[in-house]
Amino acid sequence: MDIESYISSGIIEKCVCGLASSDEVKELGSLRKLYPEIESAVVQTESDFEKHLKLYSITPPPGVKDRLLKIISDKQISECHFIKIQASTSIQFFNPTRRWTLIILMILVISVVLNLFFFNKLLDIDKHQSEPVKQENIKEIP
Repeated sequence: MDIESYISSGIIEKCVCGLASSDEVKELGSLRKLYPEIESAVVQTESDFEKHLKLYSITPPPGVKDRLLKIISDKQISECHFIKIQASTSIQFFNPTRRWTLIILMILVISVVLNLFFFNKLLDIDKHQSEPVKQENIKEIP
């Protein structure tokens, strides 16, 4: 790998400025560990950018911070929309569809229970009525 061409390609500057893609950042991170020349170039580029920023930085006027904070706080308050809840409104626990579904379900359950009960009664009646007939048949067989 030609280290000098990699250093002069501009990838280091892109990474230091935060403009590089994630693949380029990963590549630079792995190459920094392998080649000390690239590591020193990254450190030098970072320090050059820091010096440039300190040298050409402009301090804002003294009242700017207070005005910005006031604008931000005013916007936050004005953007909040409160919902007025009336205390007299009732909360509906069951919607009408659910209510009818529950009523139909209860009728169905009661119907099944009654059918089972009466079917058992019918079986008992048939059983009791058929016993004398069986006994008569047994007596006639000798």
